[in-house]
Amino acid sequence: MSDLSGGQVFYDLAGLDKLRQGAQKHDKKALMETAKQFESLFVRQLLKSMREANAVFAKDSPFDSSTMKYYQDMQDQQLALDMSSSGGLGLAKIIAQQLQPDGKTVMPASAIGVDRHFKGAVTPVQQLPELQQHPLKPPRREDLPVEHIAAKPQAPEADAQAEQAPQPAKPKLNFDSPQSFVGSLLPYARQAASALGVSPMVLVAQAALETGWGQKILKGKDGQSSLNLFNIKAGSQWQGDKVTANTLEYDGGTPKREVAQFRAYDSPAQSFSDYVKFLKESPRYQDALKWTKEPARFLQELQGAGYATDPQYAKKILQVLKHPALTEGTP
Repeated sequence: MSDLSGGQVFYDLAGLDKLRQGAQKHDKKALMETAKQFESLFVRQLLKSMREANAVFAKDSPFDSSTMKYYQDMQDQQLALDMSSSGGLGLAKIIAQQLQPDGKTVMPASAIGVDRHFKGAVTPVQQLPELQQHPLKPPRREDLPVEHIAAKPQAPEADAQAEQAPQPAKPKLNFDSPQSFVGSLLPYARQAASALGVSPMVLVAQAALETGWGQKILKGKDGQSSLNLFNIKAGSQWQGDKVTANTLEYDGGTPKREVAQFRAYDSPAQSFSDYVKFLKESPRYQDALKWTKEPARFLQELQGAGYATDPQYAKKILQVLKHPALTEGTP
């Protein structure tokens, strides 16, 4: 366990009690120490897996005894704590920010990982307190179908008008501040929002969370920006450009690092356009598209359908929506 003075010993129960007292007082230092404890548990599990993988080589060894395994386990626990306290894998800072999210200081979804195509388990969705309880369908992870599935029945003339709508003038991209981020992307967001029937600010807020206000947009090996504003992964049917990046995915509530490929675009307009197409052509997002007039429900349904593995994804976007750049002086 951890002592708030900095010393860490795995059997230190007094340190655990100090962490508990600090958490009750909302001590930020206690929050960081708690995050380090979570990281040490993760590291310990890695060490345990390594021990088990090498167990076959220890057979018939004089060191293969219950006593030796007992002391090895003690050593692994202390090693895990030492690694987390000295920086470790870098998970502690991410865990701390996830435990205490802030709408003004956004941890980009690209840093914690977002799931668009992976198959596997999905963390159960936590209902937002401001929403009424409603059943959510279990997330699905299969790749998108080839056929187009419309979000809502629309008149043919409405579709024709949407396709013929003029592209917004290309503003100069400036992501130096949240205000400039909003100003640069709002023209594209308005057109995409019109096609979906959702508020353009919802799309800008989602892009802000995904990219850390434009500061963490995924890049290729050549340093060229992917302009992927919604961190959509490149599934088997994606034929366009791609970038490879490290992500942190949640599997059953446990964070794990993975390497994945993401779509790359030539312009923000393409990113927004592909986001609209991505939602409309995926059967698992059709329920979300029924709630575009209610931002909180729309985002909750996106999360419930498996758009992201972060169990706080919808709540964080709603927090970003309260940022002054999205509520004051909007161009």
